[in-house]
Amino acid sequence: MPTTVVLSLTSTFTLFLTTIAQTPIPIRNLRHIPETTTAGVVRSVVGNQFILDDGTGQLIVDPGICLNPQNQITVGETVTVIGEYEDYDFDAFRIIRSSGEVIKRNKAQDSPTCN
Repeated sequence: MPTTVVLSLTSTFTLFLTTIAQTPIPIRNLRHIPETTTAGVVRSVVGNQFILDDGTGQLIVDPGICLNPQNQITVGETVTVIGEYEDYDFDAFRIIRSSGEVIKRNKAQDSPTCN
């Protein structure tokens, strides 16, 4: 006798799925995709951007928000970035520190001018 299985997704389940970062893609394998994830070590911070290195390559990450003492990224820090990659530049929508702290911006938000 056939058995029918019904799967019901609740809003709680959907919220849970959207907070899990996908498996990081090595920098050398990044392609232009609307939302992708990569991770690595911060090699330098220049103004409001930083250089991320994962051993396969490096890229410039634009956090899209002004970094300040409360959310400053530091050299040597390991981070996961979720955002949009295009031509060695990565526009981050979320930055996840190794501690689990998330620094995020609205995708529609333009990168501000920081003083």
